Amino acid sequence: MAKVGAYELSEASGEGTARVLRAVGPDGDAVLTFPCAGDDERDRVGFERELRVLSAIEHPHLCRVLDHGVDEVRGPWFATPLVLGMTLRDLFDGKSLCPEAAITILHPMIAALAALHEGGLVHRGVSPEHLVLSPVGDVTLIGLELALGSDGRSNEE
Repeated sequence: MAKVGAYELSEASGEGTARVLRAVGPDGDAVLTFPCAGDDERDRVGFERELRVLSAIEHPHLCRVLDHGVDEVRGPWFATPLVLGMTLRDLFDGKSLCPEAAITILHPMIAALAALHEGGLVHRGVSPEHLVLSPVGDVTLIGLELALGSDGRSNEE
């Protein structure tokens, strides 16, 4: 089984703007994300800055960064806990929600986005696929590879 940092890779979890792999690490099940960052130094500096910001943001409805690094083969990566549940797309695609249910689900998302914005980041891909509802009703915003500086570039440029 392949290893990245302290994580044993298990299976692909998703593909989009980044490669996402399930893994098992020191704290249990995790997701390793390999953003499609370019190979030049400017992209790496931006990636590392944004990871430092993400690592400092703690919010109950935002997936936290557990670890990060650069793999020789796969490039830059970061680890987050595996969030169990169903995406809002899976749960409600094509169905109407009453206003009370929509507010109950969207309020945590708005609070998570506010925490990102306070850190100077913008989640550029909020969609029903990036909101996970746990079996006990917790809402978590995922897709942190889409969180970039508010101007889309590193503040160090």
